[in-house]
Amino acid sequence: ASSICLSNFEVADCNDAAAPDCILPGSLARGEASPASGDPVVDDAHAHTAAVYDYFFSRFGRDSYDGLGHVLRSTVHFGDRYNNAFWCPDACAAAFGSSLGGQTVYGDGDGSFFSPLGRDLDVVAHEWTHAVTDSEANLVSFGQPGALNESYSDVFAAMIDPDTNGNEWLIGEDSWTPGTPGDAFRNMANPAASGDPGHMSQYLHIIDDA
Repeated sequence: ASSICLSNFEVADCNDAAAPDCILPGSLARGEASPASGDPVVDDAHAHTAAVYDYFFSRFGRDSYDGLGHVLRSTVHFGDRYNNAFWCPDACAAAFGSSLGGQTVYGDGDGSFFSPLGRDLDVVAHEWTHAVTDSEANLVSFGQPGALNESYSDVFAAMIDPDTNGNEWLIGEDSWTPGTPGDAFRNMANPAASGDPGHMSQYLHIIDDA
């Protein structure tokens, strides 16, 4: 749990089901004051959410992603070997059957491309930063606004997870291709290493920039 928390944290479990079988947020697995659940994905998602909250509150005085103390709600074990995580704002949550407002969602990965994403602090910080950006700037997840949205999330992920082993600017290294040590989903110090453009002159116009 956070040492300075004003908001509440909740981690729910979708039991490896995707919509429509999983109605968000799923079954409550751990609340703010609850002891460890024994499920490492639940417990790591809980701890990482606390770290994100502490970062934004201690540096910016921000209580939750909206600055208004909204419950920090996460769902883990989403989908069957789902290789992604995402910020699900109010409309998204409603589409998944929830009336509780925005939340984050984490798949477990297929064990090849990703391991459970809720266990990766970079990923959790990245998704909650999308929530902050959505609350403040409402940048769409497409084109140049989408690229900026992703960049902000990566920068804050690097700040919240300040690795001391020279990998400060690797994003997702704790979940990406678990069978290949030393790589990462994105490399902000050397974008070309992960196949990303490193300069505006290399901007790529693709179908989905999210």
